[in-house]
Amino acid sequence: MSQEQLLYYSDGTDVRGPATIETIGIEAVAAGMDLDTLMIIPPNETEWRPFAEIKTESTSIKPPRVVTIDTGIKRHLLRQGDHTLGPFDDTELECMAADLPEDTEARQAGVAGWMPLAQYLQYVMEGGATVLAPTASASVIPPASVSSVAPPPPIITRLSESGRKKIAEIAANPYVLGAKDRASVSASLARLFISRIVKSDFTLVRATEEERQRLAQSGDCTTSALAQDYAAWRRAVMVIALALLSVATLHNLPDLWEVLSESAPFMFKLWYLAFFATQVVALMLLGLSVIGWTRMAGSRLLGWAAWCLQFFGPMLLLLVPLRTLGVPKDLAAVMGITFTLALLAKIFGLFSGLVRSALTLKTLLPQGRFAAWVVGAVAPFSALFFGLAALFAVQTGATSLAYGFIAFTVGALMPLAHAAEMAKPCDEISASQLVTRARRSQSGAMLAGLVFLGWYALKVMEIDLTFMGLLRFVCGFLANLLMVTLAAADLIIGLTKKSVEQTRQAEGTASSIELEQRLNALR
Repeated sequence: MSQEQLLYYSDGTDVRGPATIETIGIEAVAAGMDLDTLMIIPPNETEWRPFAEIKTESTSIKPPRVVTIDTGIKRHLLRQGDHTLGPFDDTELECMAADLPEDTEARQAGVAGWMPLAQYLQYVMEGGATVLAPTASASVIPPASVSSVAPPPPIITRLSESGRKKIAEIAANPYVLGAKDRASVSASLARLFISRIVKSDFTLVRATEEERQRLAQSGDCTTSALAQDYAAWRRAVMVIALALLSVATLHNLPDLWEVLSESAPFMFKLWYLAFFATQVVALMLLGLSVIGWTRMAGSRLLGWAAWCLQFFGPMLLLLVPLRTLGVPKDLAAVMGITFTLALLAKIFGLFSGLVRSALTLKTLLPQGRFAAWVVGAVAPFSALFFGLAALFAVQTGATSLAYGFIAFTVGALMPLAHAAEMAKPCDEISASQLVTRARRSQSGAMLAGLVFLGWYALKVMEIDLTFMGLLRFVCGFLANLLMVTLAAADLIIGLTKKSVEQTRQAEGTASSIELEQRLNALR
């Protein structure tokens, strides 16, 4: 029997392998198996034979193989209590060894068993070798089914070796390595952007060093750390909004194709194409804003244009009665209601975006009072719209829908409870804590509303319509919410700056004194 032939082996408990005769001896001893009762079988045979009957040189149990491993490879692991450190290469381990505690243990990656660090250094670093651990068993089969399971043919082993070489060649290809690196960078950026949007707190949001360098070297030469943090947050909001708006826009392509391919009136086709174009052009403007995010002034203008077009464009088109475009009266009424409801969702997003923007900027400008003004002006109107929707749901008998809108109404009013605190100048930490409390009180009610709305959608609508319709609705709503948050933040900063300048100029003038007197008289 050839020494290198692969065999399966078993001690009556489970089947392991395939492995060479030499490896079987090492693994069996390491696993505590009795060699006198150990049975083996070649892959192309059906009869088990005792391991002791194999009278070859390889049957004698030899000491574990000693293999020299090249330095520079990170192969050393360290353990201090319950904490595992590493892997480290030889140089790193030598540099660290003098500063490590005496109770530190070490082992090589892939080798079982820890040993004291001093002993590990003596046997491994000085000798330059280590003992390979037994390889894991390839398969485990219950004893009852050992005799009935046919081992795989030897060709599988040869093919798998060839496949491993091919996979290694593909993995070493520069194009594959480049694609892997780009995918890793993209995934890291996506996690960073989502984290910035979820937190939306400038005591926690910071620009990366790479972003700071790009901003400093841009045409605007943005060197202020505060402005760099704000630009990095804007970048994250724009990128995620761009992705969501892309999904919502592409989701409308089948509807556009259906309208254009049917025998609908030409003017209606032209109107529908213009309706779709407002979203596409808004998407392009937002994309340009993302590309030029380091140039703050231009990026603000493009972001504002994108939001205005996707928000007000459909409204202007809906001013044209569909009946005048050749659409039958009944169908025109249904389509008009459908488009109007879609715009109503954007209005809900408008209110939520304004409040979210004000809360976020309170952590950027904690001395400002604008957050209280925005919350005080917007929250009641937001609650009014949700309340009207709840009344409509009650009258139509949609109980789950009514509960959802009632929860949204309560959530919209929650920030008002913190408006008085927002009107007071404070430091960054106090502003962050205040905004966190306001958001927590609001998020609980909003989450309850989403649960009720989701239940209503699954209960009333068909599953396929629910998924496709909700996908378009959610992506469009979130994209508009983020774009409103961004546009409002830019507007609030500009208005606040103008207000501070005007207040400084008016100090001590007759008009400011008269204004103060009038306010005192109205108390």
